[in-house]
Amino acid sequence: MSLLSSFHRLINTQHCRLATGETSVFGQIRTATKRAGGSTKNGGSSAGRRLGIKKFSDQAVVPGNIIVRQRGTKFHPGPHVSLRTYSVYYAVQNGLTRAVGMGRDHTIYALVPGYVRFFKTKWGQGERKFVGLVLERGEKLPRDEASLGRSRYFGNEIVKVAPPPAQPAPPRKKLRPEDKEVSKSGSPTSYGLFAPFRALGFITNHVPFVMQVHSARGAAIAAQVNIVTCVGRSWAMWSGDAMKLLFVGTDAPSSIASLAMIGEDVWAASGSSVIKYVRGKQATSLSNPFDSTLSTILPFGSLLLALTLDGRYLLVWNTTSGELESHITFDNDFTATQILHPATYINKMLIASAEGGLQLWNIRTKSCIYRFNSTNLHDSPKTNSPCSITALAQSPAIDVVGLGFSTGEVSIYDVRTGERLMRMHMEGGGIRSLSFRADGQPVLATASASGNIALWDLNAGGRLLHMVHGAHDGPVSSIQWVPGQALLVSSGEDNSLKQWLFDSPAGPPRLLKSRSGHHGPPHLIRYYGDDGKTILTASRDRSLRATSVVRDTRSHELSQGSLAKRATSLNMPVSSLKLPPITSISYSMTRSKDWEDVVTAHQNESTARTWHVQNKRCGRWLFKMPEKIGERRVDPGVAKV
Repeated sequence: MSLLSSFHRLINTQHCRLATGETSVFGQIRTATKRAGGSTKNGGSSAGRRLGIKKFSDQAVVPGNIIVRQRGTKFHPGPHVSLRTYSVYYAVQNGLTRAVGMGRDHTIYALVPGYVRFFKTKWGQGERKFVGLVLERGEKLPRDEASLGRSRYFGNEIVKVAPPPAQPAPPRKKLRPEDKEVSKSGSPTSYGLFAPFRALGFITNHVPFVMQVHSARGAAIAAQVNIVTCVGRSWAMWSGDAMKLLFVGTDAPSSIASLAMIGEDVWAASGSSVIKYVRGKQATSLSNPFDSTLSTILPFGSLLLALTLDGRYLLVWNTTSGELESHITFDNDFTATQILHPATYINKMLIASAEGGLQLWNIRTKSCIYRFNSTNLHDSPKTNSPCSITALAQSPAIDVVGLGFSTGEVSIYDVRTGERLMRMHMEGGGIRSLSFRADGQPVLATASASGNIALWDLNAGGRLLHMVHGAHDGPVSSIQWVPGQALLVSSGEDNSLKQWLFDSPAGPPRLLKSRSGHHGPPHLIRYYGDDGKTILTASRDRSLRATSVVRDTRSHELSQGSLAKRATSLNMPVSSLKLPPITSISYSMTRSKDWEDVVTAHQNESTARTWHVQNKRCGRWLFKMPEKIGERRVDPGVAKV
């Protein structure tokens, strides 16, 4: 018998012993006697959902504030609040309008600013708990609409709509002329529903904008930026991230000349007074004893400083009490135009003049501390016209400020040593605004009256980095860097607000976002569509715009091609390459998604052009008048739509 067969016999013997429970020569083998159990995922503990009431009764809220976090609808949304759900629809039951949704998250949040009110109302066979918002503290819900009227929200305030007056019985005979005069002389009934709200397509004007940055301590998200622009007798607040319209202030008695922000409040210089706006409504007004028009205002702690338009006075108000604390009278040969607070200087202000002078004042003691020599500030102009200071800006370095002059000259000046550190010159008119980059890069941005923006490298002795030609189709009113970001915001007299992004420290900027309107008043207005939500407007600035009545982000200008590239290559302004002004507009919504749906006629042209509103561009077709109809020659003349 071979060795291999003996080994196989031994192995078979051991298998038989294992089957009968005997001990193996390799040791005893134990098998499992308990059935395996399933796994579980419920071993760890999860964080609480933080449910409950977050805002209580009579507590002030702003849009987006969470009022109640809940699972299920223990509380239902009432007036001016909504549920954070996936689908929202509107229902009216028992005379109460509410926003209702179906989803997993039943969080109730505010849609408008106001005060929280909890109330119950009869609903079906029982009652329901509701959460709503009211305009005035202490107002009760549900609202008695039969006697008080409905409450509607139009952007910046809740307008209380009065119920319609009872109609008198029709007269049995014709009224006499004297009766008609009496009825006309009576005061007309005014309804808040038809009160003027705001102007469509009006973004900004020549008044510099104001920027406010909100950054929570220890927050990981980016800072929230709000921009306030002047729109004639009112102002508009825009969000910096999406350029959406947030608030619109009520109309001031006269045109606004300057804007400022202290906390959440907006201050506006209108005529000879300063108006304080709280949540878009006029709260108080600061009186001017000199009755002179104000030109510039500047917040300084609890004080508010203002320069008069004639440049004779500097007024100082206390914003807490609203009283005029003091005023400073300048000399006859010093016309104040600009004011700036140097960083780390206590109660000190730099005052610039139209004659090119610069003075340092203490506003507490009302004394002039130092008068800077104008020959050290700028070079002597070649003409006899005065070289006025048109812009002032504080640099990141202490004691160093930037000065802009009407001749296009820019000076970097040390106010402590009285020495001019750098000098630059910008072509294209006077300097309208200055701003130092605030994210660590030594870059200065200047804007001119011709609409150009220049960028200067301060580490290289003021070397020109880039020149943005035609940044605005008109004088630039203001530029300002966003703190901590490579983002520059500019506004111009062409009714536009733009954001410029810098992808690299030495790279050229690119246009990131913008909001704009017509440069001049529109002379042609047509409704587009049957819903009344879009308006087609044409102006003398040779542009065609689609303006949304519902949302400003949907308003746009219909493109006429790559005019910016052509203008840069030809060294011409963009406005000179646009089509002639539009004289007539017509549209048709039939299959508007498939082809062009708007036709326009232009000044001194015998052709009509097509436009595609959905694609936001000029169409492909030109409708020309034929030279002959049969044997008869046709005079083309001017096209009419």
